[in-house]
Parts: sequence; C-alpha cells; structure tokens
Amino acid sequence: MSRLLALLLAAVAVSAGIASPPPGASAQPALPSTFYGTASIDGRAPDAKAEVRGFVDGRDCTQGEAGSLPVFIENGVAQYVIHVMHESQQPGCGREGKVVAFTVGGRETGQTAVWKTGVQQVNLNAGAGTPLPLPTATPTPPERAATPTPRPPAPGTTVQPPPIVASAVPTDDIPLPFGSQSVRASVTPRAPGASGGSATAEAGGSPVPATTGTGGDAGSGLPYLLGGLALVLVAGAAGGVMLARRGANPKPRPPSD
Repeated sequence: MSRLLALLLAAVAVSAGIASPPPGASAQPALPSTFYGTASIDGRAPDAKAEVRGFVDGRDCTQGEAGSLPVFIENGVAQYVIHVMHESQQPGCGREGKVVAFTVGGRETGQTAVWKTGVQQVNLNAGAGTPLPLPTATPTPPERAATPTPRPPAPGTTVQPPPIVASAVPTDDIPLPFGSQSVRASVTPRAPGASGGSATAEAGGSPVPATTGTGGDAGSGLPYLLGGLALVLVAGAAGGVMLARRGANPKPRPPSD
C-alpha cells in the first residue's frame, strides 16, 4: 500500500503540472483520468513485466510509453497505477462519459470504467477467475521494551545486604521523672516474656537499670513512696502538737499527805 500511495501522490503532482501550463500557452489541456487497483491473469498475479493499459474506442490512451508502467507486487498481490489521457491531450481519447477498457499483460479484461476527471479504483483480471481484492494495510504493533532479567550471583561472590536506615530502628524516648534533666534512653526491643534488660542513658552518661517483674516502668512506685513519707510527716506533726499541749497544761497532782 505504501508504494501505491506514493504513485497516487505522484499522479496528483503530474496532474497539477498539467493544470498549470507555462506562460504563453494558448490552450489548457484537461486532466487525465487516473485508475489504480489490482491486476491478475486467471485469478493469479501476472509476470512482473506485465503492464496495464487503458483504451478508449480501441485507441491506447495510456499516458506513458508501452513497457514503462509495469505492475508491482506488494503483499503478494500485483497492483498498478495508470493515467488515461483526455482528448485535449491526445485526439480521440477520453472525455466525460467515454468508456475505458483495460488489458493486463496484453490480454483483455472483463472490467471497464467510465472516463472522468479524478482517481478511480478498478480491480482487473484477464481470463478466468475474478479480480483479487486490494490488500489492506496491517498496523505494526509497537515494540515493547525488554525487561531485564535478574541474574543470580556467581559462585564465590559476596552478596552485600541492603543498608540499614537509622530511622527504621525502633527507639523509645522515655522521660524519667527524677534528676535535673530528662534522660533519653534507647530501649532495645525484646520478645514478650523475656527477662529484663538494660537501657543506655544518653544524657547522663551512666547506665540506667531496667525494671524487672510486672510492676511497669521505673517510676511507677514513686507516688506510693511519696504518699508514705507524707503520712509519716503528718503523724509526726500531730504527735508534736499533742506533746506541746500536754506540756502547757499539766494535770494537777493530788496533795501529798
């Protein structure tokens, strides 16, 4: 189809040249009638040197010398493009309404067409059989980019593990309730039920012991300790007040005999 389209475009260019005669020309010839299609003999592609010719009233009106327009094979089918001249180009040739007959490889075909200015598709066959259809263009699928296939490492090659991102390591910031500063401890996670471990203090520079047992974190018993100390202080204060009152108001002693 690509060569056929190229020939049709060339035909249009030739026709445009005919329609624009050089300056000084007294008469302007009419455009020829262009025919294209498939060509076969007995339902098969003819010899590569075969040629399609167009006749009007028995006169060869094909533009171009005999033998200069052989068929061309594309997609296994012989195709052609010819121009049948107007009577202004050659007396006795085509004009509107005239019948055009065709030959393929010098043999008459059973197909005819009516001459008119423009482009017409006529599939031709000489002899037995029917004309072959014009093949349609098949779109070419786009090529897919090749996906690289990972290859296993060669024997003896050391495989480097992926780098560990610092932000991916789980850490807990535990503010402890004692001291002048909050201590940031990096706690190493462990499996449930495992015994207590140790935490490294970053601010103080000394190790902070980890609690054991089921009592929770390190500061969970501090409120109870402070509550007990408060009770002791309150009890001591109450006892002191009572002793002071007793000293201020001593009980009268009975008179001695």
